[in-house]
Amino acid sequence: MEYKDIILNSYTTENEWYEFYNSYANLKGFSIRRDKVRYDKNGNLYYRKFVCFKEGIRETKHMDRADRTYKERLRDMHNHELAGPDEVPFLRSQQRVDDVQMEEIHMLAQCGIPKNKIMDFMEYRDGGYEKVGFIRKDIYNKWGKISRRIIEHGDAQTILNMMEQRKRKDVYFFYLNKTDDEGHLTHLFWADSQSRVDYEAFGDVLLFDSTYQTNKYAMPFIPFIGLNHHRRTIIFGCGVVCNETTASYIWLLKAFKMAMCQKEPLSVITDGDSAMRKAIITEFPDVKHQLCSWHIGKKLI
Repeated sequence: MEYKDIILNSYTTENEWYEFYNSYANLKGFSIRRDKVRYDKNGNLYYRKFVCFKEGIRETKHMDRADRTYKERLRDMHNHELAGPDEVPFLRSQQRVDDVQMEEIHMLAQCGIPKNKIMDFMEYRDGGYEKVGFIRKDIYNKWGKISRRIIEHGDAQTILNMMEQRKRKDVYFFYLNKTDDEGHLTHLFWADSQSRVDYEAFGDVLLFDSTYQTNKYAMPFIPFIGLNHHRRTIIFGCGVVCNETTASYIWLLKAFKMAMCQKEPLSVITDGDSAMRKAIITEFPDVKHQLCSWHIGKKLI
């Protein structure tokens, strides 16, 4: 049995065992996961179990039933169909971007090549996606983790450096920021050249929404949204503020007007926030203010 051949191997670390078993799973066509783990009284790992990603344990009460028809499977058997060679790259444990590949991706991205094109290049070079070792989504996930790690170490300054880089690549890229007395970033607005062109053409109606408060700093993310001639959503600009006060919204609207050469929309749609409404009256006194129907319905409910 292959099981006996496997346990005859000897490795010193958990990762070495994982790599060995994952390589075996790659050849067979299944994904693996880490299962039970045990530590000694000093906190040292002495036991780790690796299993197929669909591994499960049937309850003892079902196994002891006199009328059971279930037969216990052999160790080498699976409760599912194994993946073929073309399907293996999509299995969870088989998808990975190693350090060498990530360095290559980083170099190509620095040259201005989009990440989706980088994946196309690597598939062509290696002879297909099954030879690359990961899928397109893995590049974005890996890149996102690295970006978040960079931001965590530099936070505000890293973001401002990124804005400066964007401005060097796009001469019409606009951004404006504000810091407090201690140098902490409190307000930020940005709009690229395409957003500014879109606003010039389709900026009669502006949606100004502050409901996207999902970042770890609890700072509201505020997109400025419109519709083009195909009735598709377009972004005119984006802002982040430290709080949802009238003063913060006034600063954001002033920055927006600076980016758009003081052009005002004909109508502004918002979620009905009182602080936002006061800011709009201050900065856009002649603009028609409307409430989003979705938020009206939500409040009525």
